[in-house]
Amino acid sequence: MRSMRWLALAIALWPLTSFAGHGLLNSFSDLTWLPPPGRTPDQWNYVFDAWQERLSLARAKDNPARYVLCQTFMRDKLAELEAMVSAGNKEAAGVAVSRYGEYRERATALAAQTPTLRERLAKTLLEHQYMLSVDYPDLPPTSRTVVADLIEDIGQRYTALRAQLPRAVAESLFFKEEEVRWSWQMGKGAVAPPVGGN
Repeated sequence: MRSMRWLALAIALWPLTSFAGHGLLNSFSDLTWLPPPGRTPDQWNYVFDAWQERLSLARAKDNPARYVLCQTFMRDKLAELEAMVSAGNKEAAGVAVSRYGEYRERATALAAQTPTLRERLAKTLLEHQYMLSVDYPDLPPTSRTVVADLIEDIGQRYTALRAQLPRAVAESLFFKEEEVRWSWQMGKGAVAPPVGGN
């Protein structure tokens, strides 16, 4: 019965979600955007960031504190990724993606041990897809493929995590999921690389 109510609500509000990106409805209206990049993978002292991050995780008092750190570091790596893609440095962008994946896996492991963190992680993954999809059209076509691959990968991880959520929690994420879907479709279609590379 509950799922039927959600379906009816979704159908009733579909015209609004269809125009979500135009301001009629934005389920990410309270989203804090990515921070400016700090040290980036193309800098010689980037390794010091990794040491500091690992030390912070080792000193964290409990799993929720470690999760918050992982969430912060994941956002940092996305900012580094976009900076490296904008600079056309594919190799450094790949390093940022790899580091993002490390912290995402750690956050996933923490969420598996602490069920209350699963919903937070699911929302985080949706937020990451959304931010990347919105910024995607402004990134250089010659180097942004790594971002497209990451968006798809995060989507797969989200789908797997969503299956572990209570039904009510999963259903409550419907509008965010639709916003991500719409934003990514628009992002992919808005700036196609010129035919012939010109």
